[in-house]
Amino acid sequence: ELGVGVLHANPKDLNLAPFTGLAASGRMTWRPRTRTAISANLFRGDVATIRSGAIGRIDTRFNLGIDQEARHNVILRGSVGLRSVSYRGDFDGSQRYYDVDASVRYLLNRQAWIELSGTHVKRTSTALPAEEFRKWQAFLKVGLTY
Repeated sequence: ELGVGVLHANPKDLNLAPFTGLAASGRMTWRPRTRTAISANLFRGDVATIRSGAIGRIDTRFNLGIDQEARHNVILRGSVGLRSVSYRGDFDGSQRYYDVDASVRYLLNRQAWIELSGTHVKRTSTALPAEEFRKWQAFLKVGLTY
């Protein structure tokens, strides 16, 4: 599925000009083989602002992932992603997030699974270099499907 359109913001603040931009949303899954799935997700649009001094925020997100059943009941997952956040208003800056995820999921039965995963995220900032960071995370997850 894919949707493309136009977004328009017309703030009541006379110091800020109206803004028109491209909006998009999409999701695709391709199954080249029986036990392989490649997925892509895309979003670009105006979102709620959480930064003090900003009147608008445009987010662009893209993620590409692959799921592969390596053995019976063992699923390997990997993904890479990019997220760009652009603020408008008194705080006119942007941030970029680069992330990489990898996991191994074991299906205990049809309703339960256990997963070991790791994530690395790097954030850059054009406005405030102090907001830049790198973060590693590891998770042990248990899930139920009903």
